[in-house]
Amino acid sequence: MNILSLNPSADGWKSKSNESDQTTITPASAGRFHAGNPAYKDPRVEHLSAHLESYSKQLGLVGVTRKLLWEEYIIDYQQGYSYSQFCFHLQQQLRAHRP
Repeated sequence: MNILSLNPSADGWKSKSNESDQTTITPASAGRFHAGNPAYKDPRVEHLSAHLESYSKQLGLVGVTRKLLWEEYIIDYQQGYSYSQFCFHLQQQLRAHRP
């Protein structure tokens, strides 16, 4: 079994192996091997992202809690995130827009 390890080079990524054959992976083809974080391709991300700014503003109102916002979110989008993931994404939004 041949284990492939990659090293950066000026014209792409070269494989290091005991064989004389070297495989080149260019930055353009690297996306096929690592297409990015699959979580951001989830439709839940798109739906929640569209509402995060509104949730952030509502959270500043008296009597509005994260739990209340999440319950409204789940009614609107039943395949949505669990409460803990909803709070995580909401916290990321709040941190990103902190003055």
